[in-house]
Amino acid sequence: MTWKVLAEGEVAIPVEDEKSVRQHVERVLNDQQARPKYKPAADHPWKRPIVNNAKTTPP
Repeated sequence: MTWKVLAEGEVAIPVEDEKSVRQHVERVLNDQQARPKYKPAADHPWKRPIVNNAKTTPP
């Protein structure tokens, strides 16, 4: 892949045009909406309360 240093005021060439980016975003959003919502089980580690056993006092 070649590269060059841009002169001040020179606009960078976009990697993809706006139309293709918009199509990709719409496709991803449609895929996400088609999948059922993920809900972790009740005993999932992220649902456990945080236990702080450190005996610290605020300043």
